[in-house]
Amino acid sequence: DGAGVSAARRAIPLLQEAGLRCRIVNLTPHKDPDEFIRAEGAEALEARLRDAENAFLFEIRLLSGSYRREDPAEQTAFQHEIAKKLLSFPEELERENYLKAVCAAYGIPIEAMQKLVAKEAAKGTPAEKYIAPKSPRDRPVREDPSVKDEKRMLSFLAAYPEAYVLVRDLLKPSDFEDPFCRKIAEVLFSQRASGEISEAGIIANFPDSGEQKAAAEIFNTSIPAGSGAELDRAFTDCLVRLLGAVNDRRLLGADLSDVAVFNRYIETKKKLEQFEQGKVLHLPWKEQEQ
Repeated sequence: DGAGVSAARRAIPLLQEAGLRCRIVNLTPHKDPDEFIRAEGAEALEARLRDAENAFLFEIRLLSGSYRREDPAEQTAFQHEIAKKLLSFPEELERENYLKAVCAAYGIPIEAMQKLVAKEAAKGTPAEKYIAPKSPRDRPVREDPSVKDEKRMLSFLAAYPEAYVLVRDLLKPSDFEDPFCRKIAEVLFSQRASGEISEAGIIANFPDSGEQKAAAEIFNTSIPAGSGAELDRAFTDCLVRLLGAVNDRRLLGADLSDVAVFNRYIETKKKLEQFEQGKVLHLPWKEQEQ
């Protein structure tokens, strides 16, 4: 009955948070299992159990009853709600399986739903209103916070081999937006991958004396003094700021029908949420006094 449906909808997220997979048993026309067994017997209940409905599909079926789907506007609104609910699956394969199942059940084109899910994922993030900057003729001024973060990350990577190990699967040289920083990152990442760092080799890539001086500063910039915990936090925060901006640019510059791009966006977004909830990347800092 209505109360039973409401109770089931409240229970589903609680069970899922506990790591349990849920299915919904239809006991119509009876109120509870006891009444059902008394009226129809245990075997009939077992049959109902075998036909129990997947909890997610149950919720979508209930949701569909809230819309007049013969009306194009309401059908579109219904599809947007489906897209929002699909975002609750962090695992790529599971999300795709449910997406295909829902599309088959409600006659929705799979590619169209994939694009809609990607758009819903971008809502409320900088990616929603992000406008790609025009390519500057000269590298941005140093006061630009994003350039400062890129240079700071390069200093971390130059000083600590472990920093490269931690970020190599998250950031690529092409993710550095400033052309000057990107060029340094390309050589630095290559050198770190081979295990050999040559400051002179990186500086030699810049014929202009001004750029050579700026490149040298990347290696000579001292990491701010502080405790190991403070330095770990500074490194993590720098990565979070860079990765958040990079993740938004990747999504905005990509074909939203490309499932791989969208899945990478979601996975990175989950990693950023972990950092924001307190996860800290640790490097072998030497404890320093203020």
